[in-house]
Amino acid sequence: MFIIRGLIKLIFLGIIISAVGYISLTDSDIIQKFNPGLNDKVIHFIGYALLAIIIWWLLPFKCLILILIISNLIGFGLEFWQQYTPNREMDLMGDGLYNTAGTIFSLSILRMFGIKL
Repeated sequence: MFIIRGLIKLIFLGIIISAVGYISLTDSDIIQKFNPGLNDKVIHFIGYALLAIIIWWLLPFKCLILILIISNLIGFGLEFWQQYTPNREMDLMGDGLYNTAGTIFSLSILRMFGIKL
């Protein structure tokens, strides 16, 4: 049962990382059609807040630093690759900071509700 649960979590992680990667590397005009008027930074903040919770759920041990590292590696890695995507540009300091802020926010909320990290 433990192995099956681990495999399900790995598959789920792959799907989530693929979805985040697809959204991050998709033409920004397409994304704005689904979210007219929604600020890009808000999307980064909410997306990485949710990603941090999912990473927390997937890890067999709960380590705040490891969740921050994994989330930031995904975020900054995707920001780096955006420079090679048409109609996208790399914004490490802007988007990267909102990614990190969203991660820290969600982990703070988990901690506030007494969930051990």
